[in-house]
Amino acid sequence: MSRRGSTLRMVRSGRSVSVGEQVSADGEFAVYRVGGAPFTVRWYPGLPGTSELAKLLTWLVDTGSPHPAFSWPADAVVSDEIPGFGLVMPVQAPGLEPLGDLLSRAGGLPFPVLIAIGRQLVSAFDALHESWLCYRDVSLENVLVDPQKAEIALIGIDAIGPYLIDGSVGAASPFMAPEVVRGEAPVSWRTDRHSLAVLLFFLFMHGHPLRGRNAGTGGGEEGELALQAFGLEPVFVFDPRDDSNRPVPGDPVLRWWPGYPRFFRDLFEQAFTAGLADPGKRVTEEQWLSALARLEEWRPSRD
Repeated sequence: MSRRGSTLRMVRSGRSVSVGEQVSADGEFAVYRVGGAPFTVRWYPGLPGTSELAKLLTWLVDTGSPHPAFSWPADAVVSDEIPGFGLVMPVQAPGLEPLGDLLSRAGGLPFPVLIAIGRQLVSAFDALHESWLCYRDVSLENVLVDPQKAEIALIGIDAIGPYLIDGSVGAASPFMAPEVVRGEAPVSWRTDRHSLAVLLFFLFMHGHPLRGRNAGTGGGEEGELALQAFGLEPVFVFDPRDDSNRPVPGDPVLRWWPGYPRFFRDLFEQAFTAGLADPGKRVTEEQWLSALARLEEWRPSRD
């Protein structure tokens, strides 16, 4: 964006908006306020409206949000004078924080809040898949949580797209399905189910299901170490038949894992043993919702 006060045109409505001050920037896009409006403009300065990403984002605008948890663009914006492409995005509600920040705090989140977050995550993924879409680049930073209201917002619209497109999103991610890390499969609802299981494991166990002794002490998120731990030879840290990748001393999962009932831990074992080798055996959204309903009735003694 060249300057404050630039005028942009909404693609769907045809309305004009005047851009205010810049709120943030991450290298690929910048976020601007719009005077007197309950939304912001996300502007991609180097992205022409005819590019593949711009076409995808415009298509997502027309498709509409599959679930209220997604922070979804209401419209696309263009300019006749300024090179680039933009999105009209809702203003994030106050009180939202990245899930990773909340989980790292002493004491974590109250049990009812964990259940509420888990249900919303599963329901959002289920709705996404019903729309034939998937979430190509899941991360803890893309899950925002209001712990007081027990509500979530899923951001990262750029990471959402239709099935069976190129699954590559750069370096190996801790949330990618092993077959995507290895470059053997495109993203789909099946690869998303692995990402969802990792998210839920983080939520309830406060750690990564595949990051144990085999991942070393550096975290295992970059380069060959990540490729090995998350793709080539993934082993569940609590695999009942393979103890080669047990959690390192001090890992929070050692505290949280034994505190949950067997039926809940069985689903994680399914997700990260049979589900690692066979995507068709991954835990479904219906299974997770059923288990979360049981977990809510179970009520931990520590809460």
